[in-house]
Parts: sequence; structure tokens; C-alpha cells
Amino acid sequence: MQWIASRYGRRARPVIGLLVLAVLLLTPLAALAAKVTYLEIPAQVKRKGSTEWKVLNLGDDVGQGDTIRTGTGGRVEVALGPKRVFRIGQATEVELPSFE
Repeated sequence: MQWIASRYGRRARPVIGLLVLAVLLLTPLAALAAKVTYLEIPAQVKRKGSTEWKVLNLGDDVGQGDTIRTGTGGRVEVALGPKRVFRIGQATEVELPSFE
């Protein structure tokens, strides 16, 4: 995009900014990773296509098709965006849906 700016000068800056904004707004939420933002153990994750359960950690990215399970006393909060949160209570097993 530098060639646009050098060829058209300052007139290209708003156009470049609008192009970047359009790409960001059109990116589906499903393409973005959800993040574990709150965790009380025990909690585990089984990644899509895997048969192995692993310990879930605060800050882990999770995606569509991953399965989260909590034991007695376990709780998990998954942030899907700045104002979208998915909470999983104790003794629960959930396969994560599409985040669209």
C-alpha cells in the first residue's frame, strides 16, 4: 500500500484507513480466538479433533469445536469479544459452538 501513498500522496491516507477498517469489521468472530478470562479449577479442554483432555489455563485460546469440562467447584469464563462472555458452571461439559 506504500505505492498508493507515494503515488497519490495525502489523498490516499483516508482511503487506506477505510480499507483497513473494512477488513477489521468484515472479519467474522469465528475467525477470532476466544480467550479464557476466568478460571476456577478443576477445568479441562479437549481440542477439536483430539481425544486427549488437557488442563485448561487462564489466558488459553479456545475455538469452535473445542470441548471444555469442569469438575465440582470448577468454573470457566470465555470472552468472545469485549462485551460477549460465555460462562460454564461446575460439573459441566460443553462443546463450543460457532462464535458468529
